[in-house]
Amino acid sequence: LELETPVLITGIGNGEENSSLSLPYIPGSALRGALIARYRATHEGDLLQDKTAVRLFFSDEVSFLNAYPEIDKHRALPVPASWRRQKDARTEDESDASDFAIAPNDDFDEGIKQPFCTIDGDQAYVYHPAQRLSTHISGQERGIVQQENNTVFQYQALAEGQVFISAVLTENEDDRNAIKNLIAQAPVFYLGRSRSARYGRVHASVQEDNEWAEAEQSELEGKTIVTLLSDAILRDAQGQPTYDLDAWLTERLEKGAIKSEQRFVKSTLVGGFNRKWGLPLPQMPALGMGSVFVYNSEHLSPQAMNDLVERGIGERRVEGFGRIAVNWQGEAEFQAKLYEPASPPVFRTLSPSSRKTAKTMAERILRQRLDAYLSEKANKHKITGNINNHQLARLRNVLRDVLNAGGQDMEKVKEFLENLKPTAQKQYQRAKVEITKSPVRLNRWLDERLKKKDSLSGFSSRRIPEIAGQKADLTDALKTEYTLRLIEAVISKKMKENRRENQ
Repeated sequence: LELETPVLITGIGNGEENSSLSLPYIPGSALRGALIARYRATHEGDLLQDKTAVRLFFSDEVSFLNAYPEIDKHRALPVPASWRRQKDARTEDESDASDFAIAPNDDFDEGIKQPFCTIDGDQAYVYHPAQRLSTHISGQERGIVQQENNTVFQYQALAEGQVFISAVLTENEDDRNAIKNLIAQAPVFYLGRSRSARYGRVHASVQEDNEWAEAEQSELEGKTIVTLLSDAILRDAQGQPTYDLDAWLTERLEKGAIKSEQRFVKSTLVGGFNRKWGLPLPQMPALGMGSVFVYNSEHLSPQAMNDLVERGIGERRVEGFGRIAVNWQGEAEFQAKLYEPASPPVFRTLSPSSRKTAKTMAERILRQRLDAYLSEKANKHKITGNINNHQLARLRNVLRDVLNAGGQDMEKVKEFLENLKPTAQKQYQRAKVEITKSPVRLNRWLDERLKKKDSLSGFSSRRIPEIAGQKADLTDALKTEYTLRLIEAVISKKMKENRRENQ
């Protein structure tokens, strides 16, 4: 599925009151709904009285799986909740990672932020689909916007130019040909919301694969690891929604009590929309995609799960819910790399004023991310040794004067440090900045920061936002400003510590 325009398909809790945030994938229910609409265009009457329609769309004989982003020509899958990366990695583009489902490791302490991945031996590519943020104005009357009654709202949709891969699973050739013919009638589909605002145009192409498998299976000694490749709606013996996969498997497999050794559970709410009745579907608690359950293979063998891997678990499997993999992850430690698409999303031509607005929005988002990054980085620095608040306050005042004037006059800060009296210089020499196992004298640390302007050296280029094709710039001016802000944050932290000690 190639996105020709942005696609907006929202879930439950999709954003603020005046915004809508798209899911990072295209649900199987959206593709199924589009094909049902196409089938109805040439078939009259109630679909539930049409045996072909029932078999294609309302039985377990055909399943429409979620469309996940393409990574290097392969369908990506949800990142397992058991994965952890090194929080203090030099960059976010590449880091060592560990799968706690195979072997927990205390050196890894941060979850993977990207929702999708592919696995190739001891290397995994992780990815978050590109999104496009657009601002809209609506009036009470269509096409008429007045100052007193308009509403401003935002859509954060999947950006055009991306490719998502779905799968339609059928049990016989007739059903497979029927689905292929429906798609072949016209390759263009419209999915999701706001189609009148030119959202949701998707170009579909089909490849047939009789040997297709959703995920590979590794050989793991003594373990059966079950990973959810989509949300799963399960019910307990009383018919109530449950997150207890153990009890669900115990009831279905009839192999005695099944108990997981480890669980990495994500919970979510799922809903939907019935276009025939024009009403939303009931909201249901569900196990979230990426959840991981670890079992002893002596109690639950991988072979015992083969039928469930093929058919899925729980309810609404025809819409892609309940997909699982067994022993998909095979490495206790691996490299997690951010996937870089071969070509960036293609955006429609914007007017000069729109380009300026998009650029301003991207720059503001960049500053928000830089602020958060700087705060996290400053917390990793600690000044030790005797240096009083009087000396630190003098430096902080100079820094604030420079920042208030635009944050570019580093010479003023250097001049202040060079002209310190001998007694003050001794305090700056005695104090040390602890970042790693090798502390650095405070005066040397200040001198290096002012020369190198490297406070943003670990900030990932992937976090630089792009709005409607307009990308923010990590300029030299920003590097200068945030270097001064890092110095101010570190010395302010020391001043607070001094005050607490003197109370």
